[in-house]
Amino acid sequence: MTVTAITAERTRLPSLAWALGACHLVARGGSFVQPMLVLYLTREHRMIPTAAGAALAALGSAGATPDTVCSSG
Repeated sequence: MTVTAITAERTRLPSLAWALGACHLVARGGSFVQPMLVLYLTREHRMIPTAAGAALAALGSAGATPDTVCSSG
């Protein structure tokens, strides 16, 4: 494929599709931060792994709470 063909294919998608794709990419990047947070806390801040795991669990449960509370089910 040439650059012109790729550009033509890209412009066929509506801008809403590009916005949704960008949001999905940001959300995936945000989920990558959580495991790195444990490494950061244990290496840079000398936190014991149990405490770093508890911090990650608290972060995960806080993120799940709005889904549970706000779901219309």
